Amino acid sequence: MKIKDKMNTYTNDKKTPTKPTTKEYFKLAGVLLGIIAFFVWLCIYLIDEKTDEIQYVKEDYTTSKGIITKMSLYKGKAVRIKYVVNGKVYEESDGMGKKLNKEEGDSIAIKYSNKKPELMVSEYNWDY
Repeated sequence: MKIKDKMNTYTNDKKTPTKPTTKEYFKLAGVLLGIIAFFVWLCIYLIDEKTDEIQYVKEDYTTSKGIITKMSLYKGKAVRIKYVVNGKVYEESDGMGKKLNKEEGDSIAIKYSNKKPELMVSEYNWDY
C-alpha cells in the first residue's frame, strides 16, 4: 500500500458534524419540560405536606420550650430544635421565616402536636 492510499483512508474515516434536526430540538424541549414539571410538582407536594403538618399541630397542641441545636442559612433557612415530651427527646427541623435574633444553644418557643409529638412549629415559622 502506498503512502498516498494511507492518507486517503484517514481522511475518509473522519465524519463531518451534522446540524441537529427540528425533531431533535423537540425531543430536547420535551425532556427539559419534563424535568421542570417534575421539580414544580415536587415543590408543590412538599409545600402542601408542610401545610398539612402545621394544620395538624394547630388542631391540638401544647406550647413548650426547646433548645436550638443547629441553625442553617445555606440552601434555605432552617433551625433544628431539641425538645422533651413525656420523657422522650425529639430533635426536629423547622423553616425560618422571621428575622433571626437567637443563636445555637438558646431556648425557643415551640408548639408540638399532642397526638404526634414529632410534629412541631417553632416561633421562627410564619404560621406559629
